Amino acid sequence: SEEEIKEMLNYGCTRVELGIQMPDDDIYKLVNRGHTVKDVIDATRRLRDSGFKVGYHVMPGLPGSSIKKDLEMFDSLFSNNSFKPDQLKLYPCQVIKGAELEKAFYAGKYKPYTEEETKSILIKMVLKVPPYCRVMRMMREIPPVYIVSGGGTKRIDLRTEVEKELRIDNKNISEIRMREVGFVKPSDTNVDLKTIEYNASKGKEFFIQAVNKDGVLFGLCRLRFPY
Repeated sequence: SEEEIKEMLNYGCTRVELGIQMPDDDIYKLVNRGHTVKDVIDATRRLRDSGFKVGYHVMPGLPGSSIKKDLEMFDSLFSNNSFKPDQLKLYPCQVIKGAELEKAFYAGKYKPYTEEETKSILIKMVLKVPPYCRVMRMMREIPPVYIVSGGGTKRIDLRTEVEKELRIDNKNISEIRMREVGFVKPSDTNVDLKTIEYNASKGKEFFIQAVNKDGVLFGLCRLRFPY
């Protein structure tokens, strides 16, 4: 809300992360999320217009979804101008001991993705992320002892394997973190400024990046003309 945004600005906040999980009202209702897709869209616009960087928590594998549907919804985060986050945290759904989802899991009404399915969808998602967005995290750091047996992958370090496979295959990766100097050793330190212009939340966004000829990222800034 506007009131919450004013309070966060007074605290000196510069980034807000929203747990959108997956933008689908049917899934929200099924998991008792407590908000709608419209709420996500409205909050995103208000935050952008107040100068915040916006991060989304995305959760593939929720009840009512599938790998195909997850990838379609993930595509919409960057094809739909109402979303287009600056940052992402990818948190595949896991069944935690004591959570409401545990009952559905043991009743056979919910089946989480296997480790291989989880790794595969994370790879596909990273490849869909545009140059103006950073994947900050993959997997929540939940101790494996709290995850029920068969309730999803217990690999906290799965990101390492995902990124290793992406680099080995030399796939064309646009996402910020895997292009950053420090994570990539540049062969050329001559940089140019390149600007990506796009529409988001009824405003105009400019992603300004300092990159070399290989696309290695040395610095960035964001400019917005608000709604």
